[in-house]
Amino acid sequence: LYHQNKMTPEGLEKSLEYFNRAIALDPSFARPNAAAGFTYDLFGGWGIKDARDTVPKAKALARRALQLDDTLVEAHGVIADMAVFDLDWPLAEASFKHALFLNPNSAIALDGYGVVYLSPWGRHDEAIATIRRAIELDPSSLLYRADLVFVLMEAQRNEEAIEEAKRALKREPAPNVWWSLGVAYSGKGAHDEAIAAFQKNMELSGQNFVSLGGLGYVYAQAGKRDAALKVLATMKARAKNETVDPAGFAYVYVGLDDNDAAMEWLQRTYDERPNIALAFLKEGPFYNRIRSDPRFIALMKKVGFEK
Repeated sequence: LYHQNKMTPEGLEKSLEYFNRAIALDPSFARPNAAAGFTYDLFGGWGIKDARDTVPKAKALARRALQLDDTLVEAHGVIADMAVFDLDWPLAEASFKHALFLNPNSAIALDGYGVVYLSPWGRHDEAIATIRRAIELDPSSLLYRADLVFVLMEAQRNEEAIEEAKRALKREPAPNVWWSLGVAYSGKGAHDEAIAAFQKNMELSGQNFVSLGGLGYVYAQAGKRDAALKVLATMKARAKNETVDPAGFAYVYVGLDDNDAAMEWLQRTYDERPNIALAFLKEGPFYNRIRSDPRFIALMKKVGFEK
């Protein structure tokens, strides 16, 4: 859990190694199965690995954990998260509520409910309060602090997101905190700070397509079109030999005001799902410029959101 809490690619790999060793030592122990499932959840959620690979693994581990202990809150949380990846909103809500019925003071269930259910539906005040409660219950968790920054950014409460990010980064330089901080800076027009934040994210994230897409987006928002196009060229070159995350390309094209290309990549994101980016179409600041496009509205309906 210590290594998982770092949320770097290396930390997540190390956590998975320890969880697998625990499972090997005691196959009847439910918790490391759920914890390993959550590691795969984080791999897919932050674009470190292809969600089409991580989601089935996370589901299998969570189901195995529930076979061993059907009251394990962490396993129900992973099932809920995977339902969001699958855009099965009723299952996600039911699983989160069941987890919180089992333990109303489960920090991990509160955090998940806030970040991948309440926030995507625009229930921002509830999401923020829920995650703040998770932090109260477990102040040592960097994950919950990172998720608080993320939901503040999603709510476009940029000043608050920046302040919370600064607090979190004093504890640990987590790549996803830098990512959310960069978007928040961009949202308030602090373009130099946004670019600097994404460059920090790139140093820590393994330079995956989600990170590259965010960097290209903030370059475009800053009016640095040539720099954004250079990032796009890097992504296209890597796409020849790597599995791409199409949402990353969509971010750049939205920033460049190329709605046709953005919609092409968003449709591909939907066609090649699961991809957690789809859960944040309704509220995320990336899509402010494209929300009125009829194609975007139609895609939101496919994802399960009403106009």
